[in-house]
Amino acid sequence: MTRSTSEGHNTVLVEDEEIGSGRVRVISLNRPAKRNALDTQLLTELREAYTAAAADAAVRAIVLKACGPVFCAGGDTSEFRTGPTEAVIDRARIMADVLACPSTLAVPVVAAVHGPALGAGAALALSADLVVAGEAFSLGYPELPNGAYPPLVMPSALAHMNRNLAFELVTTGRRLGADEALAYGVVNRIADQRADMEALALAAAYTRFDASLVAATKRLFYRQVSLPTDVALREGLHDLIARR
Repeated sequence: MTRSTSEGHNTVLVEDEEIGSGRVRVISLNRPAKRNALDTQLLTELREAYTAAAADAAVRAIVLKACGPVFCAGGDTSEFRTGPTEAVIDRARIMADVLACPSTLAVPVVAAVHGPALGAGAALALSADLVVAGEAFSLGYPELPNGAYPPLVMPSALAHMNRNLAFELVTTGRRLGADEALAYGVVNRIADQRADMEALALAAAYTRFDASLVAATKRLFYRQVSLPTDVALREGLHDLIARR
């Protein structure tokens, strides 16, 4: 059963998929006419959607997807052609919050990337814990070739690719297709048909697990991921003892 919770949103749609005794929150970017470019309103609504999901104990996983043929074309470059510097900085702060948010949530976030994800859109896709690519998937960072600076999008490349590949993509604008992204481990799988349905099936698995264990595992995972093995083991041992 699907229950809509998005009455107050325009550029972000929010729906719930009831699965057994759990719930998967489906968050959709909804600016298809603008290729889901990230403007201040969309980013603000997306941050609000994440916050609301975090506050709902019945939500066991999140699927992030988009309306229209493009997942996300990046930041909306038309929003501030004549705008004040303060507004540009404010949007950058919101974007940084949005990109950092999925890894801090207690539930897994699965991105269904059916089409191109570019620049900030690539960073948004890779901010999820798991990524399902559609056949039309492509991922790239066009900022530098287009005369823009990429400080908020580079961390996503560095976190998900080897250094040489990340440098190539960030500095040349070359795009990864679905097969190459899977081969490099940038995405988890390629959907046979619809990426959103594959992502929902993947997210649904978490509704069958103990929510507190999922939250603890995710929290520890992101603590351990950047640590040397010996330090990560000590962190894990400390966490195990504390939970006992």
